[in-house]
Amino acid sequence: MTSSKAASAWPFTLRGMKSQAWRSAWERAGSSGTGLPQARRVQGWPRREVPKRAPFYLKAEEVAPVLAQVPPEWRCLFATAVYSGMRRGELVQLTPASVRATPT
Repeated sequence: MTSSKAASAWPFTLRGMKSQAWRSAWERAGSSGTGLPQARRVQGWPRREVPKRAPFYLKAEEVAPVLAQVPPEWRCLFATAVYSGMRRGELVQLTPASVRATPT
């Protein structure tokens, strides 16, 4: 099918009709004056407050048994994560040049 045929047949396919219906519903919700986030929320329904959980940290005496269960090839990475508090992305970006050998 050439691009001109595909463009002219687009709204008449099931996929085109579905995306056209979603687009028009989305535009109607946005043009109602309430904005999209408010249009998605049921009016008059109270928001449920979810209490935040306290973060879970390993205690000092728990670190050694946890690291003992980690496979040896990953132990240095896990120890660095536990003792430095780095996240996954920060650990992956570590290079030998970015590690200081002597303490400050």
